[in-house]
Amino acid sequence: KACVAEGIPFIHGGVHGLFGEVTTILPGRTPCLACIFPEVPQRKVSLPVFGVTPALIAILQVTEAIKLLAGFGSLLTEKMLYFNGDTMDFTFRNLVKNQNCRVCGTKKV
Repeated sequence: KACVAEGIPFIHGGVHGLFGEVTTILPGRTPCLACIFPEVPQRKVSLPVFGVTPALIAILQVTEAIKLLAGFGSLLTEKMLYFNGDTMDFTFRNLVKNQNCRVCGTKKV
């Protein structure tokens, strides 16, 4: 929410066990976290994580930051990169901006 309000890019990374995800959010241009995850978790849960998973996701986030700051390469915008450490697969999911989003939407309800 703060990044959207201030127009500051945000490189999201999340992990759970052997699974991870990364996307780059450019306020005003791409879906924000509230578009991607519209439901706010009701309670915080401690999840198990294997050490290699956050390291890999962090490397991907740093790569995105370098590309963003240097102005080259293709960013993970409007798509989420998923890592499955169990099968060693990388997959993508397209992300769509929600016009009714409570944070960045133009048609707030």
